Amino acid sequence: MARSNEPPFWLVWSERGGPPMKQHRSAADAEREASRLATENPGVSFVVLQPIARVTKRAVEVERFDLDTVPF
Repeated sequence: MARSNEPPFWLVWSERGGPPMKQHRSAADAEREASRLATENPGVSFVVLQPIARVTKRAVEVERFDLDTVPF
């Protein structure tokens, strides 16, 4: 699988909350946000995550050939 040229990002996630809503451009920024959320929500854990892969389903591609130029 090819590597992406996009810059890395981090997410903050908690089992008790909804899905992560913001991409943080550094681990330190994500940790600060996790600390802020933990301070506002005593007893709730927040986890800093970094994606390791992206999976995308692509549509089927059809390539048509010019039958007048086929060499057989």
